Amino acid sequence: MRAPSVFDTRHAPPADTAGQAAEQIAAEQRKRTSTIQARLALRGYVLVESHTERGDAEWIVSFQSLCKAFASLDELEAWLLTRVEGRRA
Repeated sequence: MRAPSVFDTRHAPPADTAGQAAEQIAAEQRKRTSTIQARLALRGYVLVESHTERGDAEWIVSFQSLCKAFASLDELEAWLLTRVEGRRA
């Protein structure tokens, strides 16, 4: 068995773990947003991601004359489950 060299990358940790973790979180949020958007679209609702004056993300749902803004995906998903899909959380 040979000793690992200084340049052996098989056992080395990834170089940019913080950047990769941030990208993974962003990808999971995009997937979650897309899933919620599809669930709403099946019922005739439109979901748009927007930003407030301070730059915070917000999600706006519209359906006929209804227009409702949500500050977080958790809040939006809870509303979707209870008000749109009729499930009780």
